[in-house]
Amino acid sequence: MFAPCNKHSANTNQTHTYAMRKPIKVIPDLNEKEKERFYKKVDRNGNLPDQSVEAYKGLERCHEWRGSILKDGYGVVMFHHTHLRVHRLAYFIKTGIQPSKIYVCHKCDNRCCCNPDHLFLGNDLDNMRDASSKNRLAIGDKSGPRLHPESLKRGINHYEAKLTEDDVREIRRVYAEGNTSQQELANKYGVNQTNIGFIVRRVKWQHVA
Repeated sequence: MFAPCNKHSANTNQTHTYAMRKPIKVIPDLNEKEKERFYKKVDRNGNLPDQSVEAYKGLERCHEWRGSILKDGYGVVMFHHTHLRVHRLAYFIKTGIQPSKIYVCHKCDNRCCCNPDHLFLGNDLDNMRDASSKNRLAIGDKSGPRLHPESLKRGINHYEAKLTEDDVREIRRVYAEGNTSQQELANKYGVNQTNIGFIVRRVKWQHVA
């Protein structure tokens, strides 16, 4: 479905832009034969969540999906020409609730698990709170820059850098003389005018004297 833009009213000859609303993926009702096909790929004797972890205490074994697994670790299956994540499908089969605009979260943190007793509904905030309570957020010492400091690039070592430190000093010197515009410097050094502006105002390359 297309929706008219907010900027222009109807019945004008102005150019209109349209945005496609993201379709809601509705989980189809499965007949008994389809449910049987689904559960054939579910191992009900899967991993037992670590009972020494407070968040996992009392959880029974995971029902692990043995079919196709996406790169992000979630199981996927196709019914009625629609690809469905298996934990969302399992929740729907058990409860009859369509989780169309909301997360189906894992108490066990096992993404290929589709044990309905391990699943609960939550919004973005609920999902973040659950991850935070289990120390799964990539922040602080678990963040990418902390774990892989070598991935941080600065100045000339940045993969997008086209300028050397000597170039930066020369740009600042020439621009300070007042005879050359930022655009002329941008054309000379093969960068855009915005970058030249950042350099002369020391928004970028602050470490270069």
